Amino acid sequence: MAETTTSTNSGGDSEHGATSEAQPDVRRMSDPTEEIIDYARKTYRYLRIAIVAMVLALILSMIFEWLDAGDWLQSISAYYFTAVNPIFIGSLIMIGICLIAIRGTTDFEDIVLNLAGIMAPVVALVPTAFPNGDYAGYLFKPDVDRLINNSTLSLLVAAALAVALAFWLASRFSNQDISRAAIPVNTWIGLVLAAVLIAVLFMIFLAQGQQAAHNAAAIGMFAGLWMVATENVVRYVTDDDGRRSPEAALYAGIGGSLPLLGLALTIVGGWHLYTGENSAAVWLFITAAVSIALVLLSPELVEGAGRFVAVLRAGDWYRRYYIMIAAWMLVAGVAIPLLPVEWSHRTLYLELLQLIPFGIFWLVQTIENWNQSVEHFDYRLEPSAPHAAA
Repeated sequence: MAETTTSTNSGGDSEHGATSEAQPDVRRMSDPTEEIIDYARKTYRYLRIAIVAMVLALILSMIFEWLDAGDWLQSISAYYFTAVNPIFIGSLIMIGICLIAIRGTTDFEDIVLNLAGIMAPVVALVPTAFPNGDYAGYLFKPDVDRLINNSTLSLLVAAALAVALAFWLASRFSNQDISRAAIPVNTWIGLVLAAVLIAVLFMIFLAQGQQAAHNAAAIGMFAGLWMVATENVVRYVTDDDGRRSPEAALYAGIGGSLPLLGLALTIVGGWHLYTGENSAAVWLFITAAVSIALVLLSPELVEGAGRFVAVLRAGDWYRRYYIMIAAWMLVAGVAIPLLPVEWSHRTLYLELLQLIPFGIFWLVQTIENWNQSVEHFDYRLEPSAPHAAA
């Protein structure tokens, strides 16, 4: 009897022990897919919030420097040589890392974010030339060329090696696990474009110097965000059959953007005409007319422009915010450099009018996608209420 009892208890203990060991695993992995998605969702939240925080930190650092020194510098990049330096470099490098880490909802968005992420640290580590004039807040200039050369070359060589490593890992391990699909063509396209971008920036830096490399990286980074903001609207455009397609989105993006470009050029041309600079005004008016004519002479672009407007009318407020951000960046990026005004802080105004909508875009992205699933946008799916999870 005792033996039976012992055997029973032993068996019961064994079963109970096995059950007690298995229960936590079963409970934790009852829905592994949803759990993984939840981890990814939280990661994306923190990445987006980090971008917003870094933009805010950079602007606040510039304000504190202004309160201390009593004057504004001519560009954001000039603050590289002031007490803003640690925040300037750190925030842009962190923004670049976040842009690379965030997986875009579409392949196009993902590639553009990665390329913009490569350019952000270049903007940080390759400032403009040392500004002329007296400014009480300058901290250093000695050996600044050595500093820039060292950090820039280190960054670009490390980036090139990272892309080479990604190439090798993708080709070496992509097909070893039969549960995983082969590396898609868009991944290879992204890696090739990243390698080309690094090579181009490297050659610009060596051939043209820090000013040219800084300008190229800054323009490329903000142009990338402009494309991402526009793509967040036009991805919901449908073709004649009522289906989404990349082609319809492309025509809508171009058809909707060229008239905005023409409008900006027309405004600037009118200002030149008002100030008596007639020759400049004529060229601006011609360029504006060409940009609008390109739309009017192309049935695809006319149709795309109409679909672009239709998406804005039918879409939610997120779509409207994205297009306002994209329009803001496009008009400011074209108008401010061309306005016939003697602004000593022209570059500062231009950069702020790109940086501020940059931060607003990621704030809106954070709000829109806070509780959304992390998924890949599929143009082949039937249209639904627009709400991307980029």
